Amino acid sequence: FEQLEFQSNKDFFVTEGKKKTTIEAGKTYTLGKDTKSEVVMLTPSQGAEIGVLKVQKEQKTTYYPGALEAHKKDGKWQLINELDLESYLYSVIPSEMPTEYEIEALKAQAICARTYALAQIQNNRLAKYGAHVDDTTAFQVYNRFSKDERSIQAVNDTKGKVICYQGSLASAYFYSSSCGVSEGIKNVWYAKKDVDYLPCQTLCDTRENADLDQEKDFQKFITEKKDSIDASSPWYRWTAKISKKDIRECLESRIQARYEVKPSQIQAEKKDSLSEIGDTRQVRVIKRGKSGVVMGIEVKGEKNTVKIYTEYNVRLLLAGKNGVYTRGNGTIVKNLSLLPSGYFYVEENGEDIQLTGGGYGHGVGMSQTGANQLAKNGKTSDQIISYFFPTTSLESVESLLSTT
Repeated sequence: FEQLEFQSNKDFFVTEGKKKTTIEAGKTYTLGKDTKSEVVMLTPSQGAEIGVLKVQKEQKTTYYPGALEAHKKDGKWQLINELDLESYLYSVIPSEMPTEYEIEALKAQAICARTYALAQIQNNRLAKYGAHVDDTTAFQVYNRFSKDERSIQAVNDTKGKVICYQGSLASAYFYSSSCGVSEGIKNVWYAKKDVDYLPCQTLCDTRENADLDQEKDFQKFITEKKDSIDASSPWYRWTAKISKKDIRECLESRIQARYEVKPSQIQAEKKDSLSEIGDTRQVRVIKRGKSGVVMGIEVKGEKNTVKIYTEYNVRLLLAGKNGVYTRGNGTIVKNLSLLPSGYFYVEENGEDIQLTGGGYGHGVGMSQTGANQLAKNGKTSDQIISYFFPTTSLESVESLLSTT
């Protein structure tokens, strides 16, 4: 950000080098191009939170617990919030799961979020920024919605509890809702191999291995709307109408960037013309995982034919900006940057492509809607974790650290 403004309802302190200044309650402190220091620390007084005033018109002032550390690089400011793990989780839970959900579901979410955060700290992917995680879906969403009594309770009631597999932190993935099946990491993210605790199974009262990699079997599964712990979700089943023109524009604007990330996942007849697909002629699924998730899709254009692999690439590159999504409860959603999920089949309808699918999210790990339904059915947070992450154990952070 070129400029940041801060305010609090109590005094806070600004440290620039050896200089420490008190900013009185209600007064605004500004960081801009003229600020001489490259690193500025903002520390709240006891019981205070520092607010970052809206950066853009559509944004609101966001208040942060703990300290804020600002770094200037190339004339712009990067902001890091420094706080303890449990306080961080207070604001992750409402940002990732509606706090009107059952308390046992919220507790399961807290366990997943704590496990995920600690794993990211170990991985240290953001070391060059001096941070452990960011506040977006690239990691897990933080402070989009403020903490409340229920999110605090969920964190406090599970304090220090994490998911482990064979003595190490498990990959505690979660997503919004399924179409009735879960998937492993190999078929979604092209990992080298799956892990036992992230299986490809149906999400019903009893879990069974899924076998939906054949087109006719998957279409039958989606059409029949089989009972599932996710059946109450509006996204359990959905349809999408996306014009062929939109698909062309989406592909031509995004495909080169995805190719540069991993060329093997984008294959084309004419590799030198990725941004010139031409009018869309045909879209068809060419590969599915055992759960039915789309692993590969082919788009034939007037000027080029491309094959797109991985669930994320498919969702990103087919999501035309004017797509219209009709959820199972009849509500309409527009302007999605990603397809709701990789669970769909394709039909041609004149100048449009129609997708019929189910679920919202990547489909690996814990379904949040499913967790809520299990809680309604009387399951505890520990039982919910066991359901979604079989063969794992729940351990305390302290016991885990003592063995590493």
